[in-house]
Amino acid sequence: MVFSASTLPECGENEELKYCGTPCEPSCAEPHPDECFHQCLRNRCQCKDDYLRDGITKKCVKSENCTKKN
Repeated sequence: MVFSASTLPECGENEELKYCGTPCEPSCAEPHPDECFHQCLRNRCQCKDDYLRDGITKKCVKSENCTKKN
């Protein structure tokens, strides 16, 4: 399968394009997801190593910058 640059997603800050991303991306709520079924999500922007997906802002942040719940 061939993708052109126009069909690939544009990743945000602290994200990178993964050819075969995981459906269990580490997040602020679950930094180390345990149970994850093996599935390849193609051409997906995911957080770079050492960053977590903030469930509130949807951005990739360092753990100390996760949005605090009230």
